[in-house]
Amino acid sequence: MQKFVWAMLVWLFSLWGVAAAETFTFRLKDGSTLSGEIGKFSFTKEGVMVKLSSGQFSRKVGWDKLTQDTLKQLATNRDALAFVESLIEEPPEEKEKEKKEVRALTIKPVENKLERPDPPAKIFAIFASPVGILLFLLIYGGSIYAAYEIAIFKNRPAALVCGAAAVLPVVGAVLFFALPPAPLKTIEEQQAEAMAQAAEAAEGQPEEVVEEPPPPPVEEAPPEPALPPTITYQRGQFIFNRRFFESKFAAYLRPVAGEAEKDMLIFIKSARGEYTGPRLTKADQNELYLKVTKGAAYEEVMIPYVEIYEVQVRHKDAV
Repeated sequence: MQKFVWAMLVWLFSLWGVAAAETFTFRLKDGSTLSGEIGKFSFTKEGVMVKLSSGQFSRKVGWDKLTQDTLKQLATNRDALAFVESLIEEPPEEKEKEKKEVRALTIKPVENKLERPDPPAKIFAIFASPVGILLFLLIYGGSIYAAYEIAIFKNRPAALVCGAAAVLPVVGAVLFFALPPAPLKTIEEQQAEAMAQAAEAAEGQPEEVVEEPPPPPVEEAPPEPALPPTITYQRGQFIFNRRFFESKFAAYLRPVAGEAEKDMLIFIKSARGEYTGPRLTKADQNELYLKVTKGAAYEEVMIPYVEIYEVQVRHKDAV
């Protein structure tokens, strides 16, 4: 009895497999065809695979290689519908029909719509609100201030440039900024103009005769004390190094200058400039440090030996 039940089950499953299998012919885009049985597990994301008449399975054919007619036929199979639905192209007639439906869309008027007020003139619309008036005043004032700065920069009369900016805001200042600057008068020209004005003023007044007092007797000035001579050391005649300054300027390397050196100054001409000071603060291996006087203050200047051209020792009153 048990064997009979198992035989019936096998027979039913074989009938179900035969009923589930379906022979289908696929047409490919290259013109070839593929025929075989298809079932529930014949369809995957990568494509379709059929069982050939020989009992073997064919290679997997991609969905993009099937024709549109084949895709439409597969759309009737519920197992293949999920894979081919997005690949089926709509006929041109249906696309044109959808476009016409979109074009025929009518916009219904809005009920109880408020009408917009008539806008004022664009030029005077800026004065319609306090913000616009404030903005205009800021631009106007900024234009006049910019004109004043331009007048200083271009050497022009400030009244002329600011007046033009007041009449033509922004434009007046830009015009004067585009002009070349007025030439500056030299000191000689200013002195010549002042002398010419003074001469014109003197011509209009009567000349007054002024008696000059007799010159005072000339007193002979006492003879000035003789200043010590200036000592000069030039590159080429002397080698400027640490030994040179320690031997020639030993008295000027002391913290307190002696009686003979207190009125003397050291003048150094170098590639960096000219320096004058009362004494030397330090002489290192490659550079020299000079104490330079600036008003009531002192500054220590470093001068490399290789940049020194000339060294002088002269009196502070010597020219």
